[in-house]
Amino acid sequence: MLRRYTRYLVTVAAATTCILVPASSVSANGLDQYNWNAPGLTVSSSSYRYSNMTGFVQAIVNAKDCGLTLDGDFGPVTTWGLAVMQNDILGYNNGGVMNPSMWYAFQFDSTEEYPQFMRLAYLGYTDGYGTWQYEYYGGGSIGAHLGFNPISSQWLFSPTPWSNPSYMVPATTNRTVGSYAGCA
Repeated sequence: MLRRYTRYLVTVAAATTCILVPASSVSANGLDQYNWNAPGLTVSSSSYRYSNMTGFVQAIVNAKDCGLTLDGDFGPVTTWGLAVMQNDILGYNNGGVMNPSMWYAFQFDSTEEYPQFMRLAYLGYTDGYGTWQYEYYGGGSIGAHLGFNPISSQWLFSPTPWSNPSYMVPATTNRTVGSYAGCA
């Protein structure tokens, strides 16, 4: 009898664990590795222009001044905003393109004010889906709310970091993000 009861508990526990993984993060693509540059992807006005990866870039750029509408469209305003932020953070730009070297620089660069701290800061907690919560400091008083889920191997971002930071969208090659005002 005890053996049968133990099997039942293991089956229920396994079923419960599967339910906790959000459906949107099951099939990882796009920014699907911890290091942003590892997938080797370029996001620009001509590459993955309409994608959630573009929304991720817009969230990072909005960490500086909330100047972009977060809509997953890498248009001229996003290109310009990214080039300005590249100048501010790195002292140079590549025309507002997020290529692998820029992904690396943005993820692992430290701040001028506090060189011992990275711009990407772990907030010290993991949500119920196993997503590690991060804040991205862009140089202004605003931060982007990001997350990495190691279970599904996927980066996520909040299009509404001020009003609902726990609402997270996967940074994938498809475009499912709506249109949100800067730092909604």
